[in-house]
Amino acid sequence: MIVSASMKYQAYMSLDLHSDTHMHSTYSDGSATIAEMAEAAFEKGMTTIASVHTLVVGGTFCLLNGNETEFHTCLNTIFKKDIRSLCRAYYHARQEAVQTGWFDIVGHMDVLKKFNTHHRFFNETEAWYRELVEDTLDAVRDRKMKLEINMGAMASSGSKARSTTTTTTSIPNRE
Repeated sequence: MIVSASMKYQAYMSLDLHSDTHMHSTYSDGSATIAEMAEAAFEKGMTTIASVHTLVVGGTFCLLNGNETEFHTCLNTIFKKDIRSLCRAYYHARQEAVQTGWFDIVGHMDVLKKFNTHHRFFNETEAWYRELVEDTLDAVRDRKMKLEINMGAMASSGSKARSTTTTTTSIPNRE
């Protein structure tokens, strides 16, 4: 039950009204430049804006949160249709980024599931995938970073939910 889950993690959750950690610029699939977004955020009193939607592999930019065609191009061309390699590259890049300490909030933890409806590419409960996710979450927790929770997938699947960003103040240890 959603209420029970939210109550269980209430001690770990906080809503940050002065940040937007999920932005799409013209650099990816958005309609505003980074400068335009920064100006609009400043006018709204925001103190933090950020988001990364690409994976760089051998100098090639791979847009994972764009449209389905871009995702397929990345998977088929760069990763030679090997979804496990794409997943490993994505989560290892997140882990490396976390280790830099250059930011406070990690977003898009589950972006690889965006086009994986009905387990089209992989089963999200398989041990190899769960281990990648859990190792990344451990790195986020160990650095005491926040985690973006994005409800966009629910909104795009026809749910009444709208895209919402909130952050956790910490991640509980694995049980």
